[in-house]
Parts: sequence; structure tokens; C-alpha cells
Amino acid sequence: MAEFSKLIITGAGQALIAKVIAGTGNIRFTKVSTSDTAYEENKLEELTELSGIKQTSLISDIVRTNEVAVKIETAFHNTELTEGYYMRTMGLYAVDPDEGEILYAVTVETSGNCYIPPYNGVTVSGAYVQLITTVGNAEQVSLEVDAAAVATIGDLRELEEKVENLKMDLGDAYVQFVEYETRENIQAQDTLGTMFGKIKKWFTDLKAGAFSGVANNCTTTEEGSVLDARQGKMLLEEIEEINSNIGGNIITYKESEDAYYIQHGADAVPKKLGSPTPEDVKILKHWYGSGENQSYTFSEDYSLVISFGGVQRHSTSENNVSITDTISSSTAQRIVLENQRSNKKSGLSNSTGTYIISLHTLTVLYTNVSAGDTISHNIGTTNNTTNSGCIIGFK
Repeated sequence: MAEFSKLIITGAGQALIAKVIAGTGNIRFTKVSTSDTAYEENKLEELTELSGIKQTSLISDIVRTNEVAVKIETAFHNTELTEGYYMRTMGLYAVDPDEGEILYAVTVETSGNCYIPPYNGVTVSGAYVQLITTVGNAEQVSLEVDAAAVATIGDLRELEEKVENLKMDLGDAYVQFVEYETRENIQAQDTLGTMFGKIKKWFTDLKAGAFSGVANNCTTTEEGSVLDARQGKMLLEEIEEINSNIGGNIITYKESEDAYYIQHGADAVPKKLGSPTPEDVKILKHWYGSGENQSYTFSEDYSLVISFGGVQRHSTSENNVSITDTISSSTAQRIVLENQRSNKKSGLSNSTGTYIISLHTLTVLYTNVSAGDTISHNIGTTNNTTNSGCIIGFK
């Protein structure tokens, strides 16, 4: 039995998906081609065309299975083959509105057993291909090969015979069953009545959700869709992060003015965050190359202040440096906009080992800053350390 790897979307395919997500194009699949060339799986994404193509078949059917999946079907047979070949690679093609027909995705045969013999005038051999395209969300699009995507014509005939035999056994028989009281999985020894009773209990508990598609994204608007529980966790984490960042500040947008307003706590009048004039913006302090702590005391009031700093340290061992940025004030509010740490080998070394660059950047937004308030910008260590940053005020 042939076994194929997962279908890898090529660079051209990814570009087409990006156009679809942006609303500037759509996907039209055209054909599937087979090749006897053996490619490495980690090189499939770079392919723009297949070499050694042996057969090409047009798409025979495209069916929308639900709101997030499309099933693509085609078939290959050997009636026109004079020489046999090993089907080692299969490529799916689509039309890009700007580039024309492109190699959209590729899969490779991994068992080495998918041999298509030449036609001998008697026996017809071939393969039936079923590809299922699933769309996760705007940041994740995947193409998957169904677990039973490829089968020989003989396998299909055998399956057809089994289905016909099953129809003959069941005929128009009715199944008597009673709905189970609790949800249970079906077992190999269950009778038809027991299985249908268990299934009915699941349908009853799930209600309309049993017949709805599951959306693992926050963009689906189709009525009756059910949100995947993973999205609920992601939304909760994002809400908690926003709440922790903005503190007591409420930021709103007025479409009529195309402007944002910020309101802190019980303040009656929100302050407009417009486009400041040059006179409204001042670089209050900046420093570079210093390995020392910094501070600044304000001589006038500012509605917004941005304090940015980055500290870098070279060492032969991994050692995260640190920055703290605080304000001594009874009115100002502090919001952390960015807080990033990293360690990276520099490529330089001495007798004790390779130097490691430890980096920490911190960007903090302050609101309602008054004259006399003081910002303290401190670094954890001054040894082998470079400290850079600036403080900008908005009136």
C-alpha cells in the first residue's frame, strides 16, 4: 500500500494563500501531476516545478465538506502507459491571479511501493487520489493528505463489493434502540441498537453543536459555527495581557475624528491622543555607551512620556542583564510597552570560551507626569555593560 508524506505547501502556494487571506485573490485548483523523481521532504517548500513528470490528471471533483475544508479528487490509470514507473512525488497545481498556474503543494511517497505498471492490454491499474484542504485561521493554513488518500483500482472494486454486500445484509431493516442515560463510547461488541442509543445520547447533549462546524479562529461569521475551546483560552490570555498592560487607563477610538482618547480612572474628561506638533514633543534626555544608571527630573508637566532603554553585556557565560524603569510620582501611571531579553553567541572567543551577548530592552509609557517627578533608569550590573536610551515627553 502506498504511503505519502504530509502535503507541503510551496513558497508560491503560501504567497497565494496570503492573497486569499488579504482578500485580493482566490484559489482555483487545476490538476495533479506525478513524477518518478525522489525529492527530500525538507526541500519541497522550495520547488517551483516538478522534474520527471510521468502523468497529469485534471481535477475531477471539488466538494466543500464544511466551512473550513475542501476535498479534491482525481484519478490515474495506466491505459496510456507503455513503460511502468515508481510514483515517488505528487504535485497539486493552482492558478495564481498574478502569476498564472503555479505548483501549489507537493507530497512524496515514503514506502517505495507505489509502482504503476505499463498497460498489457488486459489489466487496468491505477490510483484514486483524494486531497483534503483545511484552513485553520489567518495565521495558519495547512494542506493535509487524507490517511486513505491513495488506493488502487482493485482496492476500490473490493470496497465496492463489500458495500454492496452490506446493503444486501441490512436491506430496509429498522433498528430499535433506546437513548443511553450517560455518554459512553461505542465498543466492538456492541449491537446496532446499543450503538445507536449511545450516539443518540451524544446528539441530545450536544444539541445544535453536534451538527455545526468547529472554527479554530476568530474570523468565521457563518451562522451556527462552534468556537474551538483553544480559541477561548487564547482570547482569555490576550484580555489578561491587555488588562495588565493598560492598568487603570481606558483607551477609546472615535471614528468621526479618526483619533484615540485616553482616560485614567475616574477622570471626567478623556485626553485626545492626536498627532503632536514639533513644539509638543521634546527629547528630554538621551545617552549612549554609558555603563551607568540614569535619572531625569521633570521641570514641567507632560501628558505622555516614553522612556526607552537597552543594555548589552559581553560575557563568556550566559547572563541575562536587566533594566528597571520607574517613576517617583503620585499621579503618573506606568504601562510597559516592550520587555525583551535574549542571549546570543557573538562568534568571538578567547581561551575561556565563546563570548555571549546578553541583551535587555525595555520601553515604558507614563501618563499624567507632573513637574518634579523623577524617572530612575537602572541596570543590574555595570561590569562590561553598554547602556543606551532616551526619554521623550509629549505635552
